[in-house]
Amino acid sequence: MDYSEELVMTRLAAEVPYEMAGMRLDQVLAELFADYSRSKLQTWVKSGRVQVNCQ
Repeated sequence: MDYSEELVMTRLAAEVPYEMAGMRLDQVLAELFADYSRSKLQTWVKSGRVQVNCQ
């Protein structure tokens, strides 16, 4: 294992505005967390790293 890179985990949280109801999860995440690429957010969703209502 290469220890030259640190593993950093960050917990993000947000309340989704009612106006975003009906939008796809990746679209909502892209709007709420603009610092992260949509591709990265989609990867997190597919890998189960994104929770909705703590589930």
